[in-house]
Amino acid sequence: MLPSLSRRSFGLGLTGLLAAPRIAQASTPIMTSDVPPPTLEVLKWAPATRAALQSVMDAHGHYSEGYDANQRPYAVFDWDETAIVGNVQETLFHFMLEHFSFLLPAEQFRHLLHVGGSEHPLPAPFKNLAGQPIIFSELIQDILEDYRALAAHYGHMPHPLPREELADDPALQAFRARMALYHQALRAIHGEEVAQRGLIRLLAGQTVQDVVALTRAANESALGQSIERITWKSPASRPGRTGPLSVTITQALRLTPEMADLFQRGGADDRVDALFL
Repeated sequence: MLPSLSRRSFGLGLTGLLAAPRIAQASTPIMTSDVPPPTLEVLKWAPATRAALQSVMDAHGHYSEGYDANQRPYAVFDWDETAIVGNVQETLFHFMLEHFSFLLPAEQFRHLLHVGGSEHPLPAPFKNLAGQPIIFSELIQDILEDYRALAAHYGHMPHPLPREELADDPALQAFRARMALYHQALRAIHGEEVAQRGLIRLLAGQTVQDVVALTRAANESALGQSIERITWKSPASRPGRTGPLSVTITQALRLTPEMADLFQRGGADDRVDALFL
């Protein structure tokens, strides 16, 4: 049986791949009188933000008078849209959709979805291309039919599948559009926490090593692409119960020199110990 993938190990896999390099701890303690405190590069920092961070570094870093090596300081940073530009979980999700990187049989995959959806129409703006309301439970059924078709055709092939082999497949076009809309609807109805847990569940069947490799591939792909909004549509040839629909996603992932400089110069034993949330 494959080892289970906890939320913590998932987060560590993502942050480990995108975290800026950290300067290793010195083998001997650095005396505050040896060198001046590190200073953040000006770069594109807002002056007030840079000054506030510099003040914290000067007051609590290992160059400060009150520094205690037995109680080393640490800093806590939000990761998505703060330490980086973009969202690593959604980047991975979109990559998995485009490459059909799912390992479970269809009957097991259905248990990963929020199947207890309402029979009432989704709230605005969730409508199909004809302007008709979308029923959440019907959207789930359409997703499962797309998944069955894709698993039957590609399930025996090594994953992730080459993008060029899938791009023109109507089942893949329908699946990725419906799954992306499903995630957005889940977030609108049940909140960010439920939606994020839903993304993590989609990794069922993968080992930690699988997730690390998949995340690296997703990150490298996204870092090489432009920042833009992209619209996915389900084709008319696969109307399903919900009818043809479209969904717009944001393609964006960038590391920033300002945050890399902060992590390297943070002043907590030549590094910032960051817990990425």
